[in-house]
Order: sequence, then C-alpha cells, then structure tokens
Amino acid sequence: MDDTSPSAEEIKSLRVKTGLTQKEIAMLFGISLNYWQRKELPKSSIQHRKITNSEYMLLQLLAGEHPEFILNKRQEIDK
Repeated sequence: MDDTSPSAEEIKSLRVKTGLTQKEIAMLFGISLNYWQRKELPKSSIQHRKITNSEYMLLQLLAGEHPEFILNKRQEIDK
C-alpha cells in the first residue's frame, strides 16, 4: 500500500459508510481516537498516519466495499 494507499477522503468515506464514528472505529481497532483522526488527515499533513493493510481491508468489508469479499451477519441460533 505504498503508492496506492487510500486517500484521507477515501478512508473517511468508507468509515462514514460503516455508520461508525471516529471514536467507535478507533475503539474497534484498539487505537486512540487521536491516532485514528490522524489516519483521516491528508497525506501532506505532518501528523498524517498511514492506515495498515488489515485496517483498510476491514474498513472496506464493514463498508460493503471490498472488491472480493462480503461480510454476512451471523444468524442467531435458538438455544
């Protein structure tokens, strides 16, 4: 994901499609809110942090935008 890493706009757009706030997505990934916010900053910003491959893939899955895979909600099993 060096030259082809997603833009800040794409990252934010995917997060918005998930319906999650920055705080919620940060908690999901186990990082601080501030660290997530830096991932949504433009690459030109000195405070920008790159999104990892696994974060990007999960974000695509949660947003229903992954090019190969989809997530399916687990069916509740009657006990």
